[in-house]
Amino acid sequence: MKTKNIWLLALTLLSALGVQAQNLVVTLTNSNTETFAVADIQSIKFGTESMILNELDGTVNTWDINDIQNYAFDGVANIHESTTIATDELNVFPNPSSGLVHINYTSNLSGKITIAVYDINGRLNEELFDGVNQETTTVTWSAKANNMVQAGKYLVKITTPNKAITKPIIIQ
Repeated sequence: MKTKNIWLLALTLLSALGVQAQNLVVTLTNSNTETFAVADIQSIKFGTESMILNELDGTVNTWDINDIQNYAFDGVANIHESTTIATDELNVFPNPSSGLVHINYTSNLSGKITIAVYDINGRLNEELFDGVNQETTTVTWSAKANNMVQAGKYLVKITTPNKAITKPIIIQ
């Protein structure tokens, strides 16, 4: 709770002082760095075991708190050349959909990932991919294939060794 209050105080002070922090830089214990534009961040929450960053477009980034070495605001992405900056992008389209849903995950880091669809209550609906991402992984989910999926909101979740990214999808 103390960390959460400090975080909210930092955001408030930055706004009040007119400081133009342009990025939130999250450095992981494996030396990867992820950068988020402050203008794209809706909220950040700290739990006892995780840090959750909600983006304005509905994307949710989740890290295990033990995987985070540091996080800080930076006016310019001042990263050393030897540091790998992780860029992740998850696109889910069309959204809303009445049938086929295309899921495209792009990352400059290769490694094991899983792609799964969950219902709004967090129950696994279907695992679509479990393997190694090599820059881009694309899968197609046939939401209406088994008549098991009813109209409503679902969550597409990408899980990597260091974080999880979740995006909502509406099935009509």
